[in-house]
Amino acid sequence: MHSDSLDYPCDICKQRFKTRKRMRIHVRQKHEGYVLPKNKVCEICAKAFTSKKMLEEHMNSHTGARPYVCTTCGATFGYASALYTHNRLRHKVGKIRDREQNVQN
Repeated sequence: MHSDSLDYPCDICKQRFKTRKRMRIHVRQKHEGYVLPKNKVCEICAKAFTSKKMLEEHMNSHTGARPYVCTTCGATFGYASALYTHNRLRHKVGKIRDREQNVQN
């Protein structure tokens, strides 16, 4: 079962994370200056990305594919982040803890 509890705090800035792994990544990138290599390169425009997912979503901009579909209104998007933003702004839907806070307020 997935949990939204943030049990792993950063010792430096006190930001909290769901997993120890995510907290360690945060420390490396934000406090130790580690930069992820951009070694996934678009064969069409040569733009480079740090992850395969980011490259795959970028390819949607070349092909016109819009695989991310809003289950509420049917709008389509080329990027998962665009669908997430759409849901937050258009339908006022966010992370589970955001919904719970809205119910309590």
